[in-house]
This record gives sequence, C-alpha cells and structure tokens, in this order.
Amino acid sequence: MQSERWLSFLGLIRKAGKISLGEQNTGNAVRQKKARLIIVAEDASPNALKRAQSFAASSGCALLNVPADKNTLGEALGSSPFAMAAICDSGFADAFHSIINQCD
Repeated sequence: MQSERWLSFLGLIRKAGKISLGEQNTGNAVRQKKARLIIVAEDASPNALKRAQSFAASSGCALLNVPADKNTLGEALGSSPFAMAAICDSGFADAFHSIINQCD
C-alpha cells in the first residue's frame, strides 16, 4: 500500500511537469540547474548508478535509491522503463523524500 502511495505521487509530479525521466533528461535537468532530487531504480546498472552519483555531486542535489525496478517506474508513469529521474521542484522533492521515508 505504501509503495502505491509514492508511485502515485510520482505520477502527480509528472502531471505537474516537474520530473525529467531517463538518463539524458536527468543530465539535462542537472546541467540547467533544475534538478532538486535524483531518484534511481533498484535495478539500475552500475554505470547508470555512477552517472547518477556524478550528477548529484555536480549539482549538489540529493540522490535517492527507490524500492522499485525500472519496469515498475515506467509503468507507474506511463512511459518506457527508466533507471533514473530528476524531480525539478523543491516542494515535490521534499514531499517525495518524506513519503519514501515513511515507507521504510
């Protein structure tokens, strides 16, 4: 039930247009200084994880591993599977982080 809550919240963030999906779009959001939180799927490849860590370090934003695989994330947001995404709004990023912490 709790996992549905944070997945639904990701859907809300997408409807608001405040999330960049996929490695390339996440990198663009970081370079444009829009990224506030980078999320990474639990089955992301080691190289994708390294790139996400590099994006987070270069932008100073938080990096969060989420308890879902790429397919689940893609299905929840109506897109193809993706390993990482950038939430581009501080309020949404803080709220998402809180919801994920409640699931633990």
